[in-house]
Amino acid sequence: MTTHRAGVLAITIATIVASDAIAQCTPGGPANPTALKRAIVGIVMDTAHQVLENVTVGIKSPRRQAKTNAQGRFTLSDLDTGTYEISVYRIGYETAKQSYVVTDSGGLARFCLIPEPRALPSMVTSAMRPGLSGVIGDSNYKALEGVEVRVLGAGLHALTDTAGQFYLPVKKGTYPVQVSKAGYARELLSVTIPDDSGRQIAVWLGSAVANANAVAARLEEMHQRVLWSRPNRSALISAEQIARSGSDLNGVAGVMARAAIKSDCEAAIDGTSFTLPLYMIDKADVLLMEVYLQGSARDAPTSIAPGGTQGAKTISPGARSTRPPAVGGMCPSVWVWLKR
Repeated sequence: MTTHRAGVLAITIATIVASDAIAQCTPGGPANPTALKRAIVGIVMDTAHQVLENVTVGIKSPRRQAKTNAQGRFTLSDLDTGTYEISVYRIGYETAKQSYVVTDSGGLARFCLIPEPRALPSMVTSAMRPGLSGVIGDSNYKALEGVEVRVLGAGLHALTDTAGQFYLPVKKGTYPVQVSKAGYARELLSVTIPDDSGRQIAVWLGSAVANANAVAARLEEMHQRVLWSRPNRSALISAEQIARSGSDLNGVAGVMARAAIKSDCEAAIDGTSFTLPLYMIDKADVLLMEVYLQGSARDAPTSIAPGGTQGAKTISPGARSTRPPAVGGMCPSVWVWLKR
């Protein structure tokens, strides 16, 4: 079983394959749904046995996808007997991937998702002054001095003053912005600076997460990817650009590659080795998308999606960089950073 961040428990009445869950569902909670032939039916809850509605559940091959209903239940139909890997995600919870067996009578699945610590939502607004400015505070809205604001890929960083304010002369483009201070959780924002104005942000830092070192390592790897990239081989695509593109994430990646890509291309989630098929990810859940082309750069585009432009970039030979698991075929390397 593969887990995202701290890990997720997934228990099934049917056979569980390759299970190494960090936690397990405790006894109790709603009863399992009735099994159906040629299908996997299941229920998704949190660790307090409260059912979760609108959770995305899917299988990569054959392509199957469903959302849980008000009772937390889902059905993946038209499956032959065999073993299937199910991916489950919902914003605000740890993400899970678990294998289940479908027998002649079908299969049953039971997921318990671990809630993630929730920070106050950050805000990005327009500003008349060019560049990037803003204020950083804690979860009680108290201004924080000495917070580092680093614009990855622009070579710019600043510390907030006694009023929690900062300013950076950031040029036009899309950037991941890392906000950090010792004793607080790191935050990542996606900011697009237009050519005729600036952007102002307000960020409220919560308490430090238990796996702060792992989070820092993933952000540092993103930093290295951005530093070692050239304008014809990769792109950082903001949530704003994705929303204006009129396409799903597969379509956005296809624009980047200037070619039709496979329908089951996957993305690494939040800089980890945990992957989800792009078609499973709701673009409204995406904070930032990184796309890195493989092979020849001769057909690399210079813009990403309608309504926003951002140069493609490449990873230089010998660069210190990690890649998502190889997906082969017409699939670019993709990282998706989800909103918290």
